[in-house]
Amino acid sequence: MKRALVLFGSVSDQYIYDDIISELKKEYLVDFQVISAHRNPEDLKDRLDRDDFDFIIAGAGLAAHLPGVCASLTKRPVFGVYVPANFSGLDSLLSILQMPFGVPVATLNPNNIDIVAKVLKAIDSRDKKSINIVVGKEVREYESTQSELKRLSQFGEENGVSLNINENFSDVEFNIVLAHHDFKKEMREDAFYIPLLNASEKKSPSYGLKILERVDNGAIWFGVNNSRNALKFYLNLRGE
Repeated sequence: MKRALVLFGSVSDQYIYDDIISELKKEYLVDFQVISAHRNPEDLKDRLDRDDFDFIIAGAGLAAHLPGVCASLTKRPVFGVYVPANFSGLDSLLSILQMPFGVPVATLNPNNIDIVAKVLKAIDSRDKKSINIVVGKEVREYESTQSELKRLSQFGEENGVSLNINENFSDVEFNIVLAHHDFKKEMREDAFYIPLLNASEKKSPSYGLKILERVDNGAIWFGVNNSRNALKFYLNLRGE
């Protein structure tokens, strides 16, 4: 049975982490600890250095750096849960979602924790050598889309993963979805989602609110135009 380490930054988050722990115990061995990345960084490093877990669920509110710090200190996969302390969780969400390339955190709504087990099972059951990239035909020729596909294809090639680009989901391969704001397809448990924005959209704060609404609707998300982090996280889950 896989081992999940659940870390939260404050006991004030108990109303969220109690339900998360209960849900995870249905599928995994669970260890839990309250550690603040800001107040107890040495304790956090010591806990992660024990490496007695298969993946981490980390959550925090406000300047929610705990998931990202965890991802920087361990090679194990880190799922980040945003806590809606202010702005309905927008500040926390962006702190977790917008990790730089190479340090991925899979971001999800705290009410959607059951998707973790579903995603892990989907990855175990799918073709390991290829990924299906879902992108709508209406945005496929956009400069921002082509740039993202080029970077992702190169990263996939460097890591021995072939990419198949389609308008539809695959039931054989795991899916990475480039989701423009007009993207209308369903939220699925066999996919990672990437907000796809062009240059002008990335400059508009209003799109942060739109992304919050989309993540609230479900699925696992990574940062804006950062599909490489989704692929790296996928590789981390496979132990590569």
